[in-house]
Amino acid sequence: MEGTTAAGPRVCGGVPLKSLHVSVLPELNRACNTILPAEAGIDAPPAKRPAGPSTRQAPVSTADVTPKKPEPPFEEREFIIQYDFDSDFLFARNTRQLTDIAEYALVSKAQTVEVVGYRGSTLLSNGNLLIEKADVSRLRAERVAEVLKGLGAPASLVRWIAEPAPAHGAKDYESRRVAVRVVP
Repeated sequence: MEGTTAAGPRVCGGVPLKSLHVSVLPELNRACNTILPAEAGIDAPPAKRPAGPSTRQAPVSTADVTPKKPEPPFEEREFIIQYDFDSDFLFARNTRQLTDIAEYALVSKAQTVEVVGYRGSTLLSNGNLLIEKADVSRLRAERVAEVLKGLGAPASLVRWIAEPAPAHGAKDYESRRVAVRVVP
């Protein structure tokens, strides 16, 4: 989890964060499998339901929401695809975004589709620096370009930035991205 420490007391042993961003990190040492207890003196609020899965299911929307087709005037536009730390995996949440990019490129008769992969770093609260693997920016850019090509978008200019972005601690997750620039 990434964010800035919020003022106030600890909650259930944890430090509250604001501007929270969750990114799954790969386990560095699988031998470390101990869950530590909460700090002494923390009173957790009573549970609102018994332990175990809820018997109620979340409501499912049946509304048919058709995405809006891009309309003129078509201008240069940049799309950002965010990634988890050290990952080039595209999640289902990226499907609509990639489809929108490809459709914009097609409808606007794009002259250029530029895909740029970036590599990030994260400043931990203890002052340590985590840096993503060296080839992750290339893998991200190539994968996005391949998906866009598969969706019928014009050929892409693909490049990547090998140097990790500097870490500041608050919004480091923003550096883990692919930027797609569509120029009609």
